[in-house]
Amino acid sequence: MAVASLETKFRLQIKVKNNTDLYAGRDTLTSANALWRKASEFAYDNENRVTEHKKYISDMRVHKVTVTEDGGIIRNGEVVKGVVGGAHEVRYPVDVYYGGNIESISKTEYNAAGEVIFTEEHTLLDSDLVNLIDDFVLSLDTSTLTSGSRQDQVSNPVYSSNIWGESALKVSARTQDYDYHSAGKV
Repeated sequence: MAVASLETKFRLQIKVKNNTDLYAGRDTLTSANALWRKASEFAYDNENRVTEHKKYISDMRVHKVTVTEDGGIIRNGEVVKGVVGGAHEVRYPVDVYYGGNIESISKTEYNAAGEVIFTEEHTLLDSDLVNLIDDFVLSLDTSTLTSGSRQDQVSNPVYSSNIWGESALKVSARTQDYDYHSAGKV
């Protein structure tokens, strides 16, 4: 199977004179450049038919949580993970911008006549999304975050396009056993 990806093409376009690969360092970009991210990636078979389409979250989505010094997570005023101490416990409001993470993968198989015989869609469930981001927030080094009380509007923006990988996606749809009649119609 021949694979062509927008990432490969894009990487070729953004190498600078000293061969620094700017795309590979996208997670280290400052917030001013945080909009750099992959939108789609395609794989093709020998007949130039799309066999795989990876779609990435393209907008600047945000997940707002508060992490405590004891490893608790507060979302919408409710403790959702860990233990939260008293009123004087140090709290770190965090806005996680997760645009650029993989959103879905579509796979398609064809028969010798070029007809679709199988499709499968993999997506991330909303409940898995929240848990993955919460776990990511708990892994942050709180010494790099600014603390704030419940009344403070201080927030710590964190940008990451690699919170989860393809293995976090689950099969959400599958079609197979297409039946074509003599005119090539399904």
